[in-house]
Amino acid sequence: MPARLTIQADRLVTENWNRPTRSGPIDPENFRPDPKNPLIASFFVNAGLADTLGSGVRNLYKYTHIYSGQDPQLIEGDIFTTIIPLTRPTLPSTLPDGSVDGSVDVLIGDGLSESDRIVLQAIRSDPTLTIKRMVKFTGVSERQIARSLIQLQDNGFLRREGGDRYGNWVVID
Repeated sequence: MPARLTIQADRLVTENWNRPTRSGPIDPENFRPDPKNPLIASFFVNAGLADTLGSGVRNLYKYTHIYSGQDPQLIEGDIFTTIIPLTRPTLPSTLPDGSVDGSVDVLIGDGLSESDRIVLQAIRSDPTLTIKRMVKFTGVSERQIARSLIQLQDNGFLRREGGDRYGNWVVID
């Protein structure tokens, strides 16, 4: 079977032939990598030309959730299928009490822009995000993310703990 990549409006699907070592969906919590050629795999990891074994699955789950708000599906069998959801989460809706429904708990009259809300949602998902990684996964420009971070800190929604390189963002509720 030739490898196939299908791009749909709401998802990306890849299918390729496989020699399965197990069958069914891959769960990142219980996943153990099983390289087809462990000697070559360890050579590339030790040479610094590849990440550690299994990091691709963990990163796929981490970043797909940040980008689309959903988890990918990895299904192993004679045909290995990967389904990556592409739809972005909708912005939170307003509740009758004026609060926002969803992962961002702020008032409607808070003065936040759409990009501020997107940045806040991304940081809630992963407090270790850098500006460059936020650009990649939110679709907001680097300059706008920098502005949003300053705005969110000035208005008391966000603070930085630790240094620029190894610090974390903290969302203030």
